[in-house]
Amino acid sequence: MGKLVCQSCGMPLSKDPKLGGLEKDGAHSQKYCSLCYDDGEFLQPDITATSMQHLVIHALQRQGWPKAIAWLATRRIPKLERWKGPR
Repeated sequence: MGKLVCQSCGMPLSKDPKLGGLEKDGAHSQKYCSLCYDDGEFLQPDITATSMQHLVIHALQRQGWPKAIAWLATRRIPKLERWKGPR
């Protein structure tokens, strides 16, 4: 099994400084990072998978990633759990 990644943005959960988003009961989410999820809700509930890809590409570029590599890193975002339809 591979590394656990946020099922919204694809960030490895091991890279999340807060160790994951929080559920309503205060427990750490096993699916979503703190940049996407808090208090049992998405921080950007209306964002689309395509918009999330663009947001992540820009964030990675600010960290020094070349645009082409950042784009490759975000290709799996639409296949993550959040984007597979109604929850």
